[in-house]
Amino acid sequence: MLPEAASGAGPCAPPNALESLRRTRPWVLFLGVMSIVGAVFSGLYVLLGLIGSLAAAGLHAAGAHAGANAMVGPMMGFVLVYGGVMLTVTILAAVWLLRYAGAIQTLTRAPETGEQALERALVTQRKLWIMLGVVAIVGAVLGILFTALFAAAVPHLPPVQDLRA
Repeated sequence: MLPEAASGAGPCAPPNALESLRRTRPWVLFLGVMSIVGAVFSGLYVLLGLIGSLAAAGLHAAGAHAGANAMVGPMMGFVLVYGGVMLTVTILAAVWLLRYAGAIQTLTRAPETGEQALERALVTQRKLWIMLGVVAIVGAVLGILFTALFAAAVPHLPPVQDLRA
C-alpha cells in the first residue's frame, strides 16, 4: 500500500517509481521537441502540396496531357489532407508529451505533492497513448487510401518517352 502524501506520511509513490519517472522525463521532452520539429516539416509538406496543386491546376488549364492531369488533382488533394492530418497530429503529440514531461517534473521535484500530481501524470500519459492509437489507425487508413488512389492513377499516366532519341 502506498503512503498518502495528504496525510503527511511521505511520497505518493515508491522511490523506485519516482526515479523511473525522473529518468523517463528527458526522453519525453526529447520526443516533444522532435514532435515540434515534425510539425514544422508537416507544415512545409502542406505548403509544398498546395503549391503542387496550384501548379497542376495551371498545367491542366494550359491543356497539358489530360490523362496525366486527371489524377494529379485528387492526388494532390489527398497530399494536402494527409499533410494537414500529420500537422495536427504532430502538434497534438508535442502538446501531450510536453504536458506529460511537466507532470513528471512536478511529481519528481515534490513527491509530497501527493496523489494529485501522480494522477495528473498518469491521466496525461493515458491521453497520449489514446491519441497515438488513433494516429496509428488513421495512418493505416490513409496509407490504404493513398495506395488505392495511386493504383487508380497509374493506368491514366502518359507513357514514358524515350529521351535517348
